[in-house]
Order: sequence, then C-alpha cells, then structure tokens
Amino acid sequence: MAKDVELNTDEAEPAEAQALPEAVNGADEKANCVVIHLEKPLANGIDTLTLDFDRVNGYTLTLIEKAARKEDRELLTPALSNIYHAMVAAKAAGMHYDAILKLSGKDFTAVCLKVQHFLLG
Repeated sequence: MAKDVELNTDEAEPAEAQALPEAVNGADEKANCVVIHLEKPLANGIDTLTLDFDRVNGYTLTLIEKAARKEDRELLTPALSNIYHAMVAAKAAGMHYDAILKLSGKDFTAVCLKVQHFLLG
C-alpha cells in the first residue's frame, strides 16, 4: 500500500546555498517548468500538473534518493526508478508523494517520463 511520504527537503539545504541570487542558480521560471495535461483529473478537479524543476536541487535529489532507497531496498539506479521519479515529481509539483501515486497509469507514466527526461537530459 502506498505511504504518504513527506519529503522535507527545504531544511536540509545550507543557509548559504539558500541565499544565492537567482542569476547564480541559473533559474529561469519558465524554462524549468513542464505542464502535463492529465487524462484523468485529480479528485479536486485539476486537470493539469505543473512540474517546476527549479524547486529541485542537489540537496533535494540526495534526500529523495535516500527516501527512495528506504521504500525499495533493492533500488540500484534511482534515475530509472518510478519510485524515485514519483518522489521527484511530488517535490517539483508541490504535492505529496501519495498524490502522484494515485494518478492514473497513463498520467503516472507521463509524469515519470518527464522526470526521467529532466534527470537524464
């Protein structure tokens, strides 16, 4: 059964990294956002999901990898794991991990592919 995993990645980032100006981080609000039109709307009626990959950094990915390994102890390559993809998607979308898992199979696969593309380029 799916667990509602809370990924608290904001506190793990050192203060000096949080204080970097946007230009140093290379953030472009539009460039790192992916909008996915859901085949089956969420329970609240929302039919699009926005993955804002600017919410994800190295600290986030490291903590998510640890959480994914706790979920699946046999995880070998996180960048190819749907568990890892779902956790990264949850962070990028500002949602709970469990909400990503509740997506229809087609929508879940679309989300995981977008995250995999972000991770592997």
